[in-house]
Parts: sequence; structure tokens; C-alpha cells
Amino acid sequence: MPASFQEILNSKLLKFTVGEAVDGTPSEFSVHVDAIAQLSKPLHTLVKSSPEARAGRAIWKDVSKDTFERFVQYAYTGDYSIPKTEKRTAVIPPKKKAKAATEKAEKESKEAALKAEKEAVPEPEETHPTETQPADPEPTPLADEEKSSEQHILTTDFQSLSYPLLSSRNNYEGTCEPATDFEKDHSYSKVFLSHTSLYLLAEAQLVDSLKALALLKLHKTLCAFELENENIGDITDLARYAYSKENTELDEGLGGLRGLVCQYMAIHAVELSADVRFMNLLAGGGQIVKDFFKFQLQRIH
Repeated sequence: MPASFQEILNSKLLKFTVGEAVDGTPSEFSVHVDAIAQLSKPLHTLVKSSPEARAGRAIWKDVSKDTFERFVQYAYTGDYSIPKTEKRTAVIPPKKKAKAATEKAEKESKEAALKAEKEAVPEPEETHPTETQPADPEPTPLADEEKSSEQHILTTDFQSLSYPLLSSRNNYEGTCEPATDFEKDHSYSKVFLSHTSLYLLAEAQLVDSLKALALLKLHKTLCAFELENENIGDITDLARYAYSKENTELDEGLGGLRGLVCQYMAIHAVELSADVRFMNLLAGGGQIVKDFFKFQLQRIH
């Protein structure tokens, strides 16, 4: 059973030092132990009875600052905010720039011609509808005597009172739900990796509820994602991180995170095979090739 908010606030603070191995510099956070303890048995032991708990400090070198912030947000609120996609910077060759300028000029010329043609068409004469005598209003029935009583009026006035909110009831409203609209010119790598890194942290600490939430959000994001030549690198980054060396102990068969990644790769195998970066990833061999092969066999049989 989750700890009450009062229990969390009244619990001790434990200092976490995170991110030194991945961010290049450590970051420190002080977190209420009951917020972390409620997530899983290993975390309960860590913050309650381990040497780290007695020392008042825990060190997670391989967990980035951003991942830890979302992890703690989940511990306190049951959800986590998703980073925004970033505008993709693309270098346009001179020939393409010239072509784009020509197409733009042609489009503007066509629009101007259509506008001139439209203005040349005379406006139709206004027609005035025949005036008709308004129908006599139907007689309004008298209100029921009981509804017109003073008690009813006071009750109605009370129920109609309005107290508008001055701010959202949820400080993170709109930041936790995956976007359903695809942003063509934006990079999704940071978004993909935010879900993946939280899934892997939850896997390591046996927080099944967070694993399920991260997988749900990653799946929703992949469903909205539209694979194109310009953004294949985002999928390559996702696959590489899910199968990176530090995650070799992740053994979940064809389910979970790696199963989701493999299934997406299988669906878009033709597009991905045309990308050098993705093929270089497969050329490295390892578990990603084995899982992908097993998944394809399952599809055939």
C-alpha cells in the first residue's frame, strides 16, 4: 500500500548523488525516504536499512540527472513529465535552396492570379426575403407554485455559485501525456530515451508499475511517430540504448522494452535497411540481432 502524503513528508531525507558516469558531473538531490521505499522491496531496503541509509547518502553514478528527476517525480506523484521534442537542424544544399525559392515564387504567382480572377467576378445582387408577420408567441405556462417558493430560489442561487480556479489543480498537467500529433521537423531521440532510461532503472530496482508506465508512453510515442529518412537516427538511438553494453543483463525474452523495439524495427525493416547508421548497428552483432531474428521467426511461424 502506498505511503500517505503525510507519512512521506514526515519521513527522513536521504541524499542521492547521481549522474557522474553519464553526465560528466555529479548532481545531488535530497528525497524523502518513504517516497522511494514504497516503490519496491530493494528500494525499501536501500533507504531504510542499508549502509547507504545509515550514512544518509546513496550514489547512483550510472543514472543521469534527468532520469533521476523523472524517477523522483514518479515516486511522489505516480507519473512523470515527458521532455519536449527539439527542432531538428538540417543543412539545406544550395541546389535545394534554389529549388525551394523557385517553388515558393510559383506558388505566390498562382495565388495572386487566383485572387485577381476572384476579384473580377461581380458580386451577386442581394435579394431581400419577403417579410412575414412574426408568429404569435406561445403562451408561457405559469411556474409551479412549489418551484417559485423562496426556498427553491435560495437553493437554486446557492447551487449556481461559481468559484473559478486561478491555477491548474495539477502542476504537471499537460506534461505527462505523450503527444498524439507528429512534429515532422523535430527530433524524438530525447523523448524515446527518457522513457527507455526510466524503464531500465525501474527494471534494475524492480519497480514494475514504473516499467509498465514507461512502456505505455513509449508505445504511444512510437504510434504517433512517422518514420522518414531524416529521423531514422532517432530509432537507431532508441535501439542502441535499449541494447547498450550496460544493459546486457536485461533478460526479458521478446517481451517488454526490447520486444517493443524489435517489433517496431520489423514493421519498418525496409525503410531502416536503407540507412547506413542502422545497418552499422546491426553489423555490430550482439543480442539485438538475435532478438530481431527470433522475432522474425515467430512472425513466419
